[in-house]
Amino acid sequence: MFLISGRQFCVADGHGKAGKNVAELVRSTVETAPPDMSFEELFAFADDNVRMMLDGSPATTSSGTTLSLVKIDTDGTCRIAHVGDSEVRCYDSDEGEGTSWTHDHGPCCIREFHRIRNAVGEPNIVFYHPGCLFKRPVFVEKDGEWSMNSQGGFVKCNVRDEWMSYVFTEGGGYLAMTRAIGDFHMRSAGIISTPDVMVIEPLKSGTRAVVLASDGLWDSMHYKEVRAIVRHPECLANVELAADRLMEATLTRGTELFGRELDNITLIVIYIQY
Repeated sequence: MFLISGRQFCVADGHGKAGKNVAELVRSTVETAPPDMSFEELFAFADDNVRMMLDGSPATTSSGTTLSLVKIDTDGTCRIAHVGDSEVRCYDSDEGEGTSWTHDHGPCCIREFHRIRNAVGEPNIVFYHPGCLFKRPVFVEKDGEWSMNSQGGFVKCNVRDEWMSYVFTEGGGYLAMTRAIGDFHMRSAGIISTPDVMVIEPLKSGTRAVVLASDGLWDSMHYKEVRAIVRHPECLANVELAADRLMEATLTRGTELFGRELDNITLIVIYIQY
């Protein structure tokens, strides 16, 4: 799901049995929220609305959504807030991989690992790479220091050869992210709806290309491939063309990589002239 309202853009990628309804409600909440509401207040408000919508059954309380939100001020300053793994990436030049304005809230993020361990205690939460017969911990401790397990995982989940991983609870719950709207069955495991917030200053001149997208795009496309499309001279003058070409390329590559397991894809391309 996505929203374009003036200078406000968002992607909400739902998951679970009621994921579509959760994402739609969050989109509507963002659209109708008072303009003076802070990001933290907005995300908490959206989370409360989702809680009221769900009926409390295990099938629905295990549903949730990512939320990545970009607001652009009149001077071109970009304000970003997000939970989950719908990345916001900026391309200011015709070279390189661009710059991520978000970092995935997932079990391979050591900052999130320490946040959850400090919040709920190690015995209540584990970060695992899932395998067919057993699991492997994402992080291991040596001499009092935690680092990513050098053995890695069992299944690669994207073109950057990153490992599939989940947060697990003793009660059998699991989730592939550490922050989300909804997913109330995982709150005892440290899952929160509090966003990370960032402010990006305007460029002095030139064109800034920004891509908001669900993980279905980022799992299938290398960062340089995305840049080559959105920074192409034909696309810089035509945002609809850029979005169409990016979606076509992602569907082609994703189908080659994942076949019927290809994740859903939502994307927004934004150009800001300075």
